[in-house]
Amino acid sequence: MVLDAIADPRFMRLFDSPFHSFVHKTLVVAHEAGLWETLNRVPTFPFRDLNGRFVTGQYDMSKLAPLGKVPCLALEDGTVLYGSQTIVEFLDAQRVTNRLFPPDGAKRWDALRRLALGDTLFECAVQLSMEAWLPEEARRRTLYEWVWPKIVATLDEAERWAATNPDFDIGSAGLLQGVSYLGEEGSTEDLLHPRYRWRDGRPALSDWYDAVIQRPSVQTHLNIDYDGDMSPENHQRHVQAVLDIRKNRYMIDFYFWPTPNGQKVAIMLEEVGLEYTTIPVNILKGEQFAKDFLTISPNNKIPAIVDHADGTGGPHFSLFESGAILIYLADKTGQLLPSSPRLRIEVLQWLMFQMASVGPMFGQCGHFLGYAPEKIPYAID
Repeated sequence: MVLDAIADPRFMRLFDSPFHSFVHKTLVVAHEAGLWETLNRVPTFPFRDLNGRFVTGQYDMSKLAPLGKVPCLALEDGTVLYGSQTIVEFLDAQRVTNRLFPPDGAKRWDALRRLALGDTLFECAVQLSMEAWLPEEARRRTLYEWVWPKIVATLDEAERWAATNPDFDIGSAGLLQGVSYLGEEGSTEDLLHPRYRWRDGRPALSDWYDAVIQRPSVQTHLNIDYDGDMSPENHQRHVQAVLDIRKNRYMIDFYFWPTPNGQKVAIMLEEVGLEYTTIPVNILKGEQFAKDFLTISPNNKIPAIVDHADGTGGPHFSLFESGAILIYLADKTGQLLPSSPRLRIEVLQWLMFQMASVGPMFGQCGHFLGYAPEKIPYAID
C-alpha cells in the first residue's frame, strides 16, 4: 500500500478550497515537503464559490469522504485520507529530514497542542463567518458569546508562545491558518466584536505572523488567485477517477447506512478481511428509493453489496438482504461458517433467529417509539 512507503505526488489528488485569502496549512506542509509542484489540486467548494454563489451539492465528495469536508487527499491506490491533521502528517512523512512533526518528546506534544489550538481557532472563525451569512435577525447571539472567549484565549496563548522566538513546526502552520482566517480586520457583521483586530495588544504574535508569511510555502498561495479549472464538472471527473481506482482495488461495493443490519455486514467485512468501498445510502433522505439503487436492491433496503470479483470469472453481481450477504461472505472466504452440514445448520439457525425474530422486533420497536407519526399503544406495548 502507498501508506507504507514514500508516495508519488504525481498521482495524489488534493481536494481543497481555492479560497486563498487565508493560509492553508495543508498547502504549507505540501510545499515544505517538496510536493508543491507535482501535487494535483482539485478545487472544491463546500458552500460558496469565489463569486459568493451558493453551490452546495455541486462539489459533492461524500463517496470519498463521509464528512464531505475539505481537505481530502486521494492517493495513487485509491486510499483516501480526510481530516486536515491526518493529511498534513502524511504529507510531512514524505520528507526524509527536517520534518514539521517533531519525532517524540516534549517538542512533539507542544507542537501537537498548538496544532489543536490553531485548528480550533480556525473552526471557530469559520462558524462566525457562516453565521454572518444569515440575516441579522436570524443570527444567534449565544453562538457569538460561546465562540469569542475561545478565540481571544487562543490568541492570548499564541502571543505568549510567539514571544519565545519559536522554530517553525506543524503547530506554527496550524496557528498560522487560524490567525490568518480572522483577517486583518474582522467582519463588520459580527454581533460582539465588529472589525476585530487580533494584532491589538499582541505585538509578539503580530511580529511572528509578519515574519512567517514570508516563507515560500505561504507566498505560493496566500492572496494569489487560483489558476485552474474550478468547475463542478472538473471536480466530479476527479471524484469518479478515484472511485474507478478504488473499484479496481476494492472489489466489493458496500451500500451502507448505520442501521443494525448495515452494521452487521460492516462487521462481517472487517472480520473476513475483504477490501471494500463503502457507499453511503442516506435512508433519512430517501436515497434508498433512487432508480439506480433499485437495480441493486429490489426491495429498496440497505445493506446491499456488489461483488466485482465473485471468483467464478463471470460478471459482477449484486446481493441484498443482510442474512444472505453474511452467508455469501462466509462462503466466499471460508470463514465464520462451518463446512460440516450439522455445524453449519447450527450456526444458521441462530442467524435465522436474529433475522426473523429479534431483528424485526427491535426494528418495530424503534419505528413505533421513535418514528411513527401516530403513537399506537398496542404497537408500543
